[in-house]
Amino acid sequence: HYNGHERTATKKSGKMFSMQFSGAASMLTRFEDLSASGCAKAIGQALKATHEVVNPKIHAEMKKHRRTGTVEGSIVDNPRITIEGDIISMPIGFDLENGGLPSIWLMYGTPKQQPDTLLYEAIFGRKTASEVAKIQRQAIKQAMEVYINGK
Repeated sequence: HYNGHERTATKKSGKMFSMQFSGAASMLTRFEDLSASGCAKAIGQALKATHEVVNPKIHAEMKKHRRTGTVEGSIVDNPRITIEGDIISMPIGFDLENGGLPSIWLMYGTPKQQPDTLLYEAIFGRKTASEVAKIQRQAIKQAMEVYINGK
């Protein structure tokens, strides 16, 4: 609970503002916990939620290109989240080493074939990027609320 602000003087500027509210120490401890473990968990949940939105779009767009099923079979359906330093990542789209290389020609076209813009949009489009950003913001917000409220 916020109790207003205090105004005190400092030697350098003559003014200083501060805030006092009950539970400040507890909230700071929760933020430390969030940064230590909860943040990685929240980001992992956000990445999984992203995958659950994008992958069905990719599968839907690949149906019209199905001949042998090799390219569609290369869609990463069970991604592993990896943590390398400050980067938490998860593959999405096609596994290029395991049958997904033709997806590049499908998305970008060839001299004889028009690009499949809907397939491209399913992965890289503005609407997809906007959805992904919204999902990821929501996941981080929920994680912060859990730690702030102590639930």
